[in-house]
Amino acid sequence: MDNQILFDKLKKDSIENDELIFGLNSEKHNIIGLTILAIIERKYCNEQIIIRLVLIGTLLKDHKLFGLYQIGHMAIAALYLIGDEKAQSKYYELYEELSDDDKYIVDNFIKENISI
Repeated sequence: MDNQILFDKLKKDSIENDELIFGLNSEKHNIIGLTILAIIERKYCNEQIIIRLVLIGTLLKDHKLFGLYQIGHMAIAALYLIGDEKAQSKYYELYEELSDDDKYIVDNFIKENISI
């Protein structure tokens, strides 16, 4: 799917759940970030999304999205926030390996988005 179409659908919240994987596969950080926020808000999850979030969760340097947040911080937090048992299991695996600084950033993202 074209990046502009993805961006427009994400901004208008008209993207279908089964199209969210296209956003996670984008090379554009803003599209990945918007997709992660949509996944968190909808609490939508499937095996493909978990796999992709785990892969994105390794991008903790040179992939800044906004403020202190790297795209990987958002992906790791999303695994926790979507509330799926398999996703949370992957969250704990990734979280265990984080530095204290990265844990702090992920924890803050979770606190800021827990009510979504």
